[in-house]
Amino acid sequence: MGFVRERRLLALLALALFGLGRGSQGLGAQALATAPTALPVEAPAGLAILIRGPDRLQGLPFFTPNAIPSLRGSYLLGKDELPFWFTREALVFGGAWVDDASWVTKAGGRPLTSRTAGGRIDLALRYSGWSIILELPSVDPAIHRFVGAFIDRFTFFLDNAKSDADLSFPATLAY
Repeated sequence: MGFVRERRLLALLALALFGLGRGSQGLGAQALATAPTALPVEAPAGLAILIRGPDRLQGLPFFTPNAIPSLRGSYLLGKDELPFWFTREALVFGGAWVDDASWVTKAGGRPLTSRTAGGRIDLALRYSGWSIILELPSVDPAIHRFVGAFIDRFTFFLDNAKSDADLSFPATLAY
């Protein structure tokens, strides 16, 4: 729990010091002194904030009980929390997952989607040697932009990590 709180405080500090968007000025020391200690309940439009992760797990929630090693994280997009999982394990997706070319990113990969009973969309992006699975709140254009920006930045992190122990997720993402 302490690690999650530290990540939230770091994200708040980054927002305060560097501003909430391009062309804005940082909030400054005065705002920092009066800033709440918890992350805001809503991220600014066009900015995703990492609020959890990377957490190392054994098991992915989309498959029957398993011990698939993965990293989990969550971003705050507007008022929505968007959880996601990364794994290097080869995954076999069942019939509920269908090819969905609307989610193809610059990095390529094979996108598969599955609708949940609650109306969310599960998106799996399969690449050579790894996969990312995201729980999406909708399919609106902003979510598409987020997914593209996330995969673009994450592949940079993935390519530059010496090992999976060094792998992390971007703290903030402009999309």
